[in-house]
Amino acid sequence: MASAQRPPLNICLLLAIPAEAQDRPNRQTMFYGAKQSIKRCIDVVFWKLRIYHFYSHAWERKINTNKGDIAIRQNISRQLTDEFSDMTVKFNEIGWLDLDERTAIDIGRRHHLLIIAGSGYLRFDDHDALPPRLKRDAENLAWVACPKIAYGIGINKSLGKGSHDSQGQSSDLPEETEHFLRAIFQQLDAISVRDEMTRALVAKRTNIPVSLTGDPVLFADRTPNRPRPNGSARLKIGLNIALHEGQVMAELAGTLSICMTFLERLQKEQGAEIHYIQHCDIERVIPRLLSYRGLRVTAHDADGAALLDIYRSLDLHLCQMLHSSIMSCSVGTPVINIPYDVKNRSFFELMGLTEFLIAPQDLTAEKLWAVAQLALQSGPALSHRILSRVDQLRGSSDGFLGRVREVVETASCGASR
Repeated sequence: MASAQRPPLNICLLLAIPAEAQDRPNRQTMFYGAKQSIKRCIDVVFWKLRIYHFYSHAWERKINTNKGDIAIRQNISRQLTDEFSDMTVKFNEIGWLDLDERTAIDIGRRHHLLIIAGSGYLRFDDHDALPPRLKRDAENLAWVACPKIAYGIGINKSLGKGSHDSQGQSSDLPEETEHFLRAIFQQLDAISVRDEMTRALVAKRTNIPVSLTGDPVLFADRTPNRPRPNGSARLKIGLNIALHEGQVMAELAGTLSICMTFLERLQKEQGAEIHYIQHCDIERVIPRLLSYRGLRVTAHDADGAALLDIYRSLDLHLCQMLHSSIMSCSVGTPVINIPYDVKNRSFFELMGLTEFLIAPQDLTAEKLWAVAQLALQSGPALSHRILSRVDQLRGSSDGFLGRVREVVETASCGASR
């Protein structure tokens, strides 16, 4: 007699960007669109004069285009599907802002597991206050009757703001922040985090072990033993610039000017190819801006395996976006990062690569040149060092996925009694 087929495993992912919200058009009225067109023209005039003025909203064609958040969703889904390969796994996705009491009750009724799926789930403002969504989560998670797990979560916070240091010491968090953090963490059945700073913060506010697994995107490469190219006649340099509001935008002109001076020298003295790797739709303006400076740039707007292959082809990558760094490391490509958030420093500390992190206040073209030459001269040895660390973290991630299976099986046994 044939054994009964196992029922599907229903998992709900709580995400920064669910699939249905990805790449939505930025709809505008005709009047507003005309105003934005004028602003774009003004920007271009300034750029040709080498004045890096930027009306960021005028260039936004689509929203929810961050390839880091999208890759987190894709890779967590794949890793869970691989872990439960003996079962049919069905995913339902909800956005960070969509968890209310009614939705929480429905999740508990229809799912075997709720996953808080990576990204900078823990966001702090300049005064260490939490956004309203986290305060709501502290209350609404209580209505979710199935097991609840945080997978690869991290802290997002502008550099130099508030009470967090690089080890996550935050004993002077506001009382309200403490209350809501404890309320969230103490409801969870298993927790993994993407860096040591987040681990230190979470571990103080829960009674269960906190696994340090790295970001899920660090294991995006499905061919981790695939060798990197031996090199070509021309040096290939990657570039990615963060275009965010606030502090990053305020520093954009200075950062861009220094990076362009550095890249000009690379092209003049070493004949380097410059490859701009886009991580958000708005970044499509950067190659255009670089061309006005006389730089020869190849622009890339790829996804998935094709995006990783671009990173793999580089000799060195210079970036700001966190997941641009992560994808570069995932394939063993040396990377230099100019941080704008505590998460950048935390990742480079995790990887043991802090000598390739240049703080904005220390950024000069000469400093960039020196750090770049160090990375290029290290060559295959640095690539091996990066991939060895990825393999270590992959083992930790695999162990945590085993813990997720234990949680699901324990809950299933309890429900069947």
